[in-house]
Amino acid sequence: MLFTVFLNTGHSPLWAQQAQERVYADEEENNDCLLCLTIDVSNEGNAVDGNKDTYATMSISVIGEVWQKLYFTTELPDPNDPVHVKIGTNTGLLELLDNLTIQLFYDDDEAGDPITLGSLIGLLDGEDQVDIVVPAPGVPYNSVRIRSAGIALGGGVNIYGAYFNKPAVGVTCNTASDILWGSEADLAGGVNAVDNPQNAVDGDNTSFAELHANVSIAGKTHLTALYPATSIPGDSVRIVFQNPGGLLDLSLLSSSLEIMAYMDNEDDESDPLDLDANVLSLRLLPGEDNIQVITYPVDISFNRIQVSIGDGLATALSALRVYEIETVPKAPEITAPDIQDGEIYDICYGNDITLNVANPVSGSEYRWYAAVAGGTQPKTGTSYTVENLDETRIVYLAEVREGCTEESARTSVTVHVLPPVPPPGITAAGELYLCYGDNITLSAADPVSGSEYRWYGTATGGTPLDTGVSYDITDLEETTTYYLAEVREGCTEESARASVTVHVLPDFGNPAISILNEND
Repeated sequence: MLFTVFLNTGHSPLWAQQAQERVYADEEENNDCLLCLTIDVSNEGNAVDGNKDTYATMSISVIGEVWQKLYFTTELPDPNDPVHVKIGTNTGLLELLDNLTIQLFYDDDEAGDPITLGSLIGLLDGEDQVDIVVPAPGVPYNSVRIRSAGIALGGGVNIYGAYFNKPAVGVTCNTASDILWGSEADLAGGVNAVDNPQNAVDGDNTSFAELHANVSIAGKTHLTALYPATSIPGDSVRIVFQNPGGLLDLSLLSSSLEIMAYMDNEDDESDPLDLDANVLSLRLLPGEDNIQVITYPVDISFNRIQVSIGDGLATALSALRVYEIETVPKAPEITAPDIQDGEIYDICYGNDITLNVANPVSGSEYRWYAAVAGGTQPKTGTSYTVENLDETRIVYLAEVREGCTEESARTSVTVHVLPPVPPPGITAAGELYLCYGDNITLSAADPVSGSEYRWYGTATGGTPLDTGVSYDITDLEETTTYYLAEVREGCTEESARASVTVHVLPDFGNPAISILNEND
């Protein structure tokens, strides 16, 4: 079985949500005794080769001590960096934990307090591996020593390596950086507790790890995936699995297997996901008739996902095939005035609208798209203004977490745009053929409450001559065309302009008077 242990120092790194990469110890020393044959550290270079799956083995056949010290020489950890040590054993660790200690050093000087494994963790009584997170000492350190003293180690302790994490970019965050597995089941006939565990995190839905459990006892067999970035509340776990005995429906799911999502060593403090049928998604893998997929949102931060069978579950499975264990970042949420269930209604033709990211995650990049997949990227940022809307538009938003390469699923909002306002009608009080110097009042026909009406002397552009439902024109001297545009309440775009021509008769002036005498 594999475990991760973390001691809570009360401080979270500032990059807690950012992707991380491992920096491994790269040199070692040990107290291997070549002549006495009772103390042995074999394959010692495997503990500093940067390979998470190879190991050195410490063994001692008499009462005494054996140790291996791993050094960081290429890149030093910060005093505030915790360090991980991955350890395994060929036998149960339960009787050995009180005699195994981990101590940080700067050269020959101790840094921080020693850690006794027996005070930290509870292990299953089977083949085990542990990924121990030693708290940051707060002072410089460059090495870590693993030491056993007082008892014989029997089958030995395997040292896979030591590493610290640092912020990184270009990381595939939804794929596990390591897989831990193990069992307390006593399986007969040379059957492994877990076959091909790496297949559960290889990104291939055609390969699988297989868990075995002894159904006659309350033994637990599990896979635990460790991730390079911390998922936030609302992210989901995704498990692709197959029960060799047949499909599991919702009623059998929670009584057949357990899924836990948690931070570091909090598996002992965390409850299995309740697999609520109203929340989870259970479906067949596309193209398959007996491989199933669970997707389940988690309401806490987590960087571990564990899948297990056995452990006294009511519906005992003797085996479970796990094709993939993944994290799924939640799609971001879009906010805007009057948004309801991803829809925004009655946006005026020609208006702009600003869309915002709800509760943006610091360091994340937000990408706004015009297509559900692919397409060009019009804008990045926590807000996006769509200008001069002339038709109903769907806008999509995806998130990329800091340091990660994967986009979240895209969420969408549909902006429903009203048709353009038609030109208003114009009525006149009286005839449109007037005498020179007459007055006339023009009015908008059937005015809409709340609309603004603008009167112009030009067909396009220009400054309004007046605003209002009516326009009083006095002392008309010549034939003139007037134009009227409507702006609906809450809108910015004018309607097309209606026109009316007021005809003015010419000014005939005063008539001339001629007097003719009777002799003419």
